[in-house]
Parts: sequence; C-alpha cells; structure tokens
Amino acid sequence: MSRSSRRKTMFALLIAAISVSLLVTLVFVSKPANEPQTFEVHVESDYAVNGNIPGIVERSEYIVRGRYIKPVETWEMAPGYVSEIYTFDVEEQLLGDLDGQIQIAIPKYEVVQYPLEEQVIEAKIQLPYFDAIRLEENYVLFLTKSQLRDVLFPASVPFQVRLDTEGKSHLDYNALAVEETMSANGDRITFRRDFTDIQAIDEISGLPAEDLYEQIGTAVKQAESDPKR
Repeated sequence: MSRSSRRKTMFALLIAAISVSLLVTLVFVSKPANEPQTFEVHVESDYAVNGNIPGIVERSEYIVRGRYIKPVETWEMAPGYVSEIYTFDVEEQLLGDLDGQIQIAIPKYEVVQYPLEEQVIEAKIQLPYFDAIRLEENYVLFLTKSQLRDVLFPASVPFQVRLDTEGKSHLDYNALAVEETMSANGDRITFRRDFTDIQAIDEISGLPAEDLYEQIGTAVKQAESDPKR
C-alpha cells in the first residue's frame, strides 16, 4: 500500500472512530408515577484495536521513543470529540524520520447526547487512547500524521507503551468505560462505552524493554518488505 493510500486509510479510520452510534436500553422496575427512573445508554465506537506489536506496527508511519514534556492545548478536532495536544521529546527513532520535539494529539473524550423527555442529557465519555501521562517515564509511541492539522496522531488503539523505571513494558490505555449523570428530575442515566477488551488481547505488558525493541525491529523489517505497504 502506498503512503498516500495508507494516509487515506488512516483518515477513514479516524472518521469511523468519531462516528458513534447509540443503542439505548431503558431499565426500570415498577415504581409510582414521577419516581426517578434508570436509563442505560450504550455508546458503540469503531476503533482499530491491537494488542500485539505486529498489529500496531502495521498501522504506523512513525515509531519513536522518548518522554512527554507537557500538555500544550485542548483541541476539539470534531464537534464533541476532544483531544489533548502534548509536546513529546524524541530520543530515538524506530521507524520514520522524526526528531527533536513533536506535538501529538491524543483523543481524550467525546460528548454524547441523549434526549430524555424535554431535556438533552450530555456526558463526557472517556476514550481508550491513554490513561494518565507520566512525564518522568519513557514511552514508545506508534504514530501517523493527522489529516486535520500539523500534529501527529495515534496509529492504533492503544498507541503507546510505557517503560517503567525497571524497564518493564506497559501497554497504556484507558479502561474506564462508564459515566453516570442525573437528569433535572432525578433520573439516573448511565453511559457505557462498548469496545474490545484490550486487557484480554494484551501481548505487550510485562515484556522487558529489550524484548519489546526486538519485536518492534522484527515487525518493522517485515512491514518494510511488504510490497503492499
């Protein structure tokens, strides 16, 4: 696949990820009139999810190791779809040509709306791209170019591996999938994000750093030898 075709594919995946469909299930028991009810809203999102190095590398234009410096901006990259932009200091290039300090837009949450009687209930649903950025630790990031502005963007979900102070790998993602809110009359609305159980497919966490780099090197060579890439 040509680089141009890959970018078009990544852009299509981004649009698919932003497109969220709602499946609403009303849960209730017999209660007196006007007593608060309980609603559950399932937020179904389409992500390119990978739990192993070959799968993530196959989607990546760039792979780098380094440290996050600081958050610099909150960016609403699409209506209701919010990212945090971070500055990242590249210390080693593992794929592609990136050096110095780069900016990475990491999707953080999406605003989901649910009409309830005469109200519109909103909730910020956390996205699975990252949990918490640790500025003192090393990360390996798997990236692609954003089609919307001059920043880098996650190539996959998850897209980063954190290396702790003992040299162990941790596939970094946000497992938080539930957000609860209340309506004006006391109804409870639970928004639940449905996506692949990343922990169940995680083949990266626990790898020593040297094994991680070896797997990345092997996967990069295989990807570069693929005539379709």
